[in-house]
Amino acid sequence: TLWIPKIFGGKGYCFPSLSYFIEEVASACLGMANLIGSHYLGIAGVMATGNFAVLQWLCEDITQSHKRGELCLASFAITEPSSGSDTATADLVDRGHICCEAKKVPGGYMLNGTKIFISNGHFAKWHMVLAFEDPKNPASTAVFCVVGTGAQGFKIGKKEDKMGQRACPASELIFQDCFVPDSQICLSPDMAKGIKKPYREIYQDVFDDLCSISRAGVCALGAGVGRGVYEETLKLVEETRTLDGWLINQEWVQMKLADMLRNVLTSRLIYTEVNHANSIYG
Repeated sequence: TLWIPKIFGGKGYCFPSLSYFIEEVASACLGMANLIGSHYLGIAGVMATGNFAVLQWLCEDITQSHKRGELCLASFAITEPSSGSDTATADLVDRGHICCEAKKVPGGYMLNGTKIFISNGHFAKWHMVLAFEDPKNPASTAVFCVVGTGAQGFKIGKKEDKMGQRACPASELIFQDCFVPDSQICLSPDMAKGIKKPYREIYQDVFDDLCSISRAGVCALGAGVGRGVYEETLKLVEETRTLDGWLINQEWVQMKLADMLRNVLTSRLIYTEVNHANSIYG
């Protein structure tokens, strides 16, 4: 709850500082760092829609659960069996094959479809879900909603057998006539009718905001794991002696270490610059 706004019960740390925290955790355990980052990605997804009513009850539930010593994590469910990162661009998602449908019904929406590779899926209490009223015209009919684990018609499917980062599961989410009440709808075409702007542009604005918030954290994951490998390698060569002497004193080893450190410092510089740009222009 450190990066949840104070007004909602959190500590109110500024979001850019999350990147430095993510790097520190990733240097020891990339899976745990991804779990934390994915939690805040779910919260950031609600933030990006601008729906502060949903954001308030979501954050307050997370912070109150934390005070009770209960786990309350979030996830962000975008990827589908036939559609992945193209979802973040209106032009690309309109060319994709979308299957998660949101049908307007009295009092809310009915979801049908599947999401895959969802980080935190098996752990999260709340899932920020992207569905579409018309899968053939997705960018203009997108529905952003929050679905709770245990909701009728929603079940968690298989957990991927990952090669690494096992602390953060990648899960399948299945929706079969899953009703989502209006109080849990963050953004929909109906809610945007009063805005003098094409809805597909609003859709793109949401993802532009979300990517500007989250991409620095993804870069920090890479910087952290790279730093962890560098530090472990440095320790190894300092303690290893060969027929030619200590490994740390051999020029080819020093060149490899320099390359590794350069990559770590470059990655950190990149996410620092992204955060700086966001603070000025975001």
